Amino acid sequence: MLLTKECDYGIRIIRALSHEERMTVEAISTAEHIPQQYAYKILKKLEIAGYVQGLRGRDGGYRLCTALDSFSLYDVVVAIDKNLLYMNACVMITLALIKVRMQISYAKCIMNSAVFKI
Repeated sequence: MLLTKECDYGIRIIRALSHEERMTVEAISTAEHIPQQYAYKILKKLEIAGYVQGLRGRDGGYRLCTALDSFSLYDVVVAIDKNLLYMNACVMITLALIKVRMQISYAKCIMNSAVFKI
């Protein structure tokens, strides 16, 4: 499965925020081994898509503002990289199926099985 580095980082950012109520960009970068410059850029895209919220002030940082079960891996990938040119058709179909919560397995493609496990 070929995802851009940005998409990979975006998924890791969502993972980090799922464990904490609020995290600073520095804490996210450290926990997920993501350069801060990428983290800021990706968090902005996730904020525009409505998945995270930036909090200002002394107790600032970022937090998830949408329940994890209300969006999918596909949604995160599309929010970060709107043109999915780096994905093959098989993976795009699998991610679309996950989006509509269908549990269909394609035995011919190893990637379908792996993505369904996520």
